Amino acid sequence: MNSTGHRLSTEKYRVELLSRAHDRASFSCGEDALDRYLKETASQDMRRGLAVVHVLVDISTPNAIAGFYTLSASSIPLDDFPDEIVSRLPKYPSVPVSLIGRLATDLQYQGQQCGSRLVVDALARSCIVSSHAMGVHAVVVEATYQSLVSFYERFGFTQFEDSPLRLFLPIRTAKEAVRSLLPDSPDGTHSAV
Repeated sequence: MNSTGHRLSTEKYRVELLSRAHDRASFSCGEDALDRYLKETASQDMRRGLAVVHVLVDISTPNAIAGFYTLSASSIPLDDFPDEIVSRLPKYPSVPVSLIGRLATDLQYQGQQCGSRLVVDALARSCIVSSHAMGVHAVVVEATYQSLVSFYERFGFTQFEDSPLRLFLPIRTAKEAVRSLLPDSPDGTHSAV
């Protein structure tokens, strides 16, 4: 890593925190709600402590946003989880989770695995938090469309029975996935996209 905390790499992309340096005005993923969020609301959510917005940038054009995701602390009612998970947990009313609230890739970067890079980065950051900062039992994502469910299932996410567009991945499984996807990381918690 360099002095700014970015991984030194020959990779084409890097994940950074959203800042004024990033060109939000040019971002277009094809979904108006997500485009508007990045352009109009994302910075406010960061200032208010509601979400942290991570952007994927192409190193050759570091101001352009190839994609973004938000990460927040959240909780899910215990009873929403499948019985086999509920039976292993204390009977608290809710379970702490890391929430990938929004995720989008700019149209010109679609088909280049940018969405996958963003998911892996979100999982890695959730693993770091769960190991060193606060309790996280699972990573949860809201798939905006049914067609996105299979995208998240490729990473091991499972649908909630009563909310099929909401999926979860136990943090233990996320750590295993990150270790296999980022083998240069000894603890599976180093963000490398």
